[in-house]
Amino acid sequence: MIAASLWGQQIVRAEYFIDEDPGHGNGAAIAFTAAPDAEMALTVPLGKLEPGLHNFYSRVKDGNGAWSHTFRRAFLLCKLPQDELPPITRMEYFFDADPGYGLATPAGFQEAAGISVAVDLPLEILPGGIHTLYARVADDNGNWSMVFYRNFLVQKLPASLSYRVDRIEYFFDEDPGYGLANPLEFQPGAEVSVTAELPLDRLSNGLHALYVRARDDKGDWGMVFQRAFMKYTDLAGNARVTRMEYFVNEDPGFGKGTQIELNTPRETVMKYFVVDPGKLQPGTNTLYVRTLDSEGRWGLVYTEPFEVLQAAPCEAPTGLVAADVTETTADLGWTEAGQGTSWDLLRVPAGLDYSEDGNLDTGIVDNPHAVDGLMQSTLYGFYTRTACADGQVSDWGGPGLFHTLPLPVNQLTLLADPPGGGTVTGEGSYTYGETVTISSSPNAHFIFQYWSGDTALLDNTESEVARLTMPAAPVTITAHFLDVTGIRGTPGPEGLQLRIFPNPASELLWIELDSPGGTAAHITLMNTLGQTMLEKVIGENNMARTSLNLSGLDPGLYILVIRSDRWKEERKVIVK
Repeated sequence: MIAASLWGQQIVRAEYFIDEDPGHGNGAAIAFTAAPDAEMALTVPLGKLEPGLHNFYSRVKDGNGAWSHTFRRAFLLCKLPQDELPPITRMEYFFDADPGYGLATPAGFQEAAGISVAVDLPLEILPGGIHTLYARVADDNGNWSMVFYRNFLVQKLPASLSYRVDRIEYFFDEDPGYGLANPLEFQPGAEVSVTAELPLDRLSNGLHALYVRARDDKGDWGMVFQRAFMKYTDLAGNARVTRMEYFVNEDPGFGKGTQIELNTPRETVMKYFVVDPGKLQPGTNTLYVRTLDSEGRWGLVYTEPFEVLQAAPCEAPTGLVAADVTETTADLGWTEAGQGTSWDLLRVPAGLDYSEDGNLDTGIVDNPHAVDGLMQSTLYGFYTRTACADGQVSDWGGPGLFHTLPLPVNQLTLLADPPGGGTVTGEGSYTYGETVTISSSPNAHFIFQYWSGDTALLDNTESEVARLTMPAAPVTITAHFLDVTGIRGTPGPEGLQLRIFPNPASELLWIELDSPGGTAAHITLMNTLGQTMLEKVIGENNMARTSLNLSGLDPGLYILVIRSDRWKEERKVIVK
């Protein structure tokens, strides 16, 4: 943590750097509010620095563009070993007087590196008055923690003191004041239970809140009980479900549950969805589901209690494939990841929602599984899940894709950018699922950069030769070339020739290496703090070329380090 006080003209920028000055305006910016004087506190990342002596520098610029003198502070960086924390093996507590380490009252818990413990304290052994609770833990190495303490007051109430509830009242939405709400009839007593039918005829349709409170015979009011509810009196019409949400155990509020995606509003909805495992806890849980209609009304909440068991993981099937595909049939198979012996299968034409529009087969025991009734010349996706022990089901595996006969034929279009930069081969008409090889050949004074377009289909976007599997739609891919006329290499050690271009760069930075030894080299791009931003290894060729994608980096100065087992070169790179 570094802190500094600065004053003078209106300060508009503050920056810092470590060891090497990147130039005015190129240091790491310090966030602050512009003012004639300012106090700044910042946390400086030191993770990439080597242990030893370093220098921290900072400076500011005023509204006239003038920079201050550079402030310097030397510091020593030492890295301590980061061993795993030993587990906590004992927790004990005591009141007021310390009986000694290991002699206080133990608290039971599960041994772990970090623990959270709830303990019922025997306060009846303490006299009335102010007391202090102390607690501490010991780890597996016998080391004791610091002692936690908390002051508290014990107040003894007289045994003869008794209360009777003499009034209960309720109101909706707005509080008319204590004693002015609607009374409920009951028999006064120390503990009461009241059942009443409340009139709702004066309430409008929509969300309301019921409030109930009680008063004792000493004139003191208890806390107010509150429950939200929805009133419906007219459900006629063509309302459609527009939102569905769920929550587990605790209600986050209307509209704040986990949304279940709906493609289109419908009068009735049946959805398959998977509850986020992170919302569950071991033991009993309760799932709640509710819907909102097009009139802005929330429906009743569906509830379903269920148990979460600590069982073996229920893994989803993998390797979904289709075989023996005809116009209307196919054999759909998969690889079982665990010990499942039955499965559920969903299949749906591509582009539709499998959870709403899919055809579901349950309790399948054959793998592969034959399906029929398919549409001709249609791309399908299918999903499977495993029925595991104890009623568990896995996540859905997939999708696996297949196309019924006859297979479509689509055009693969290849372009060159610029048109005179080179030639591309592989263009033509191809059948769905066919593997196609495309290649680029740069003209003189050009180099190949990358492929763009439908690149999700390619196995490599930065290689002059790439492969793709033809989808059920036309595809357009462009080969980009760079004119390197006038870009010369700079000599390095042992006859090394190095070309880095363009510099400054904004997207791709190209590195071309001509090494007579033909050894592999490791490329690292670092910021001025010594933090590694990008890394790559260049191949063992006499002439090798690669690129770094700079599009995710902030503008500024960076250091490019290229290192082999025999030499090391550094270059400054500007990202714009």
